[in-house]
Amino acid sequence: MTDNLTRQAYNKILTKIIDLDYMPGQKISEKYIKTDIGIGRTPVREAILRLKQEGLINVIPKSGTYISLIELDRVNDALYLRRNLELPGSLLVHT
Repeated sequence: MTDNLTRQAYNKILTKIIDLDYMPGQKISEKYIKTDIGIGRTPVREAILRLKQEGLINVIPKSGTYISLIELDRVNDALYLRRNLELPGSLLVHT
């Protein structure tokens, strides 16, 4: 059950980061997220740890937890990768 709740918490937080509901550089807390997404503290904490490992959240000791800033190099790399994966695939579909 906890794994499922952790997965739900992860997906909800990730969606909020992608949709910019949680802005880059925004300070957040477990309590805030717990209330915002309606999932308990333990799954939220585990989801935050996973997002931290993925570089989407920064935990700064004695300061707080923040949504990571958007790095343009990573955006450009992602766009390059996406274009190169999607374009050949779409050409195959249309032939």
